Amino acid sequence: MNIPKATSYLEGKGYTISPIFIPDSAFSFITQNLAKSSAYEFTTDFDITDFELVGTDYYVDVATGNDSNTGLIAESPKKTIIGAVVAHGNKSPSPFNNAVVSRSDQYFVSPPYSWKVVTPGSVVAEGIKINPDPVTTIGDSYTTSVKVWAPTGATLIVVMGATQTAVTGNNAWQTITSEYVATSASHRSQVRTAISAQAITFYVDDFTCVHTLDGVSKVPNTYMSTADPLIIYLAEGVYNKTNGFNNHSLYVDTMIKAVSGTPVISAENDHVWSLSDGQSHTYEASDVDEVFRVFDGSVPDSNGDYVELLKKTSIAEVETTAGSWWYDSGILYVRTFDDREPDSDIHGYLDVKQVYSSLLGNVFLDGLKIYGGTNTVYHVSDTINNMTLCLHNCELKYAVNGHGLAIGKSRTILDTVIAARNESDGFNYHTGGSSLEINCIGRNNGLPGDSTSNGSSIHDGGIIIRVNGEYTANHGPNLADVNANTKSWNLGCKSHGSLAVTNQCDILSEDGTMWVDSCKSYDSPAGLSCVVGALYVRNCLEAAARLTGGTIGIY
Repeated sequence: MNIPKATSYLEGKGYTISPIFIPDSAFSFITQNLAKSSAYEFTTDFDITDFELVGTDYYVDVATGNDSNTGLIAESPKKTIIGAVVAHGNKSPSPFNNAVVSRSDQYFVSPPYSWKVVTPGSVVAEGIKINPDPVTTIGDSYTTSVKVWAPTGATLIVVMGATQTAVTGNNAWQTITSEYVATSASHRSQVRTAISAQAITFYVDDFTCVHTLDGVSKVPNTYMSTADPLIIYLAEGVYNKTNGFNNHSLYVDTMIKAVSGTPVISAENDHVWSLSDGQSHTYEASDVDEVFRVFDGSVPDSNGDYVELLKKTSIAEVETTAGSWWYDSGILYVRTFDDREPDSDIHGYLDVKQVYSSLLGNVFLDGLKIYGGTNTVYHVSDTINNMTLCLHNCELKYAVNGHGLAIGKSRTILDTVIAARNESDGFNYHTGGSSLEINCIGRNNGLPGDSTSNGSSIHDGGIIIRVNGEYTANHGPNLADVNANTKSWNLGCKSHGSLAVTNQCDILSEDGTMWVDSCKSYDSPAGLSCVVGALYVRNCLEAAARLTGGTIGIY
């Protein structure tokens, strides 16, 4: 990923070439020049398209998960994390004893591909193996299966868990199934030649390992086993748990861009609804994954957000409360606001990973709506500023148990990003790292009764510059930068209308240092609050009182 070099100065009215106008040398990481064009607005020539990634291109359609140019992902030992690929092959397999493994569109159970295995016949037992992460529980029963195509007369051995099955090829697909009790925490599968050395080509598809009791797949669906960068262009549509990113990790430098419309990456399952027995208004749908928040998108609010339904604790309460829901024992119960039968506008969000990368690469996201999940976007670098996350023109909404954006140690650059209706913070940064927010909005985050959910918040000695941001209606201080050695520089931002129960203020500095330049604060009981540490102000409009415990000064 090509990252523009940092400059050490800002230009424009109020800021000359002289670096003394930068309030602290910590902000010298800024990658482009900022120009102050009016009292409360800054313009920037920062261009997120400078963050380029050179890799393998895939054009993905939501209906099939296939590369729209070729009808398959690729004839190569690489995997993506989209659509039908999730149902094929699970973890990328590896060769076993001299075999060569690639992907093929010639033989398959269903699109887009199967694994092609070529054995040179050097020795007995050449083929393919899968050794996933520890995913089985010792002592529990599992049902495993795999589909194999082999030439007539070829002799293979299929190993699944603790079971070995002999297979004779018949020039057609065969399904091999076994049941076994796990003796280790890792499910192991192999398909290999048997009896004698054989120079043959065979095909393997659809590895599965299912827990016999709960019916839940225990094999990780998809991993990317390549070190090459990956570029995915998404067509317009909804990419939910069936055909999307949920519970997957980005294992390489990855760019995901909208190629048409605005694709939605949504942490939810498809539902088939029916009226609950004995009820007049309550509908139900099976969902093996526990639902944590439910929204109705049929009539968005004034901000364009979906409207949240009220969680209840019984089907009887749902029946008597329009706009409510309850989840129990694999069943989601819903009564809509208008008593219609639930449809595709009813969204039951899950506590699963969404766009997730930990210690494994740079990530660029452009033109996406990312809804639901634990955090909508999660990125952690191995060391401070060693890895970069860039977001351009994205929406991060409806996280069920975390933040819109959750960062640890990464260098982060956001351009025109909205974080709203998340259970905790909109933008949350931890464990150091340098961040830049340009034209971002963090609003309506947190839940009623909260006082610690912020529009944007940086912690643990991190560094951030915010330009032209707006932070409002959060259930906590709208901007909150905390912990020793944390530093933030806020330029031309608006912070207003905190909904916190306590500590209801617009801008909070606690134990770190904050600079606030040409910003507006209004519609909250308190504007600026400095508990300990320091907060410095320049050319701001404040419509509320200040709360002091530390230092509030000018610069």
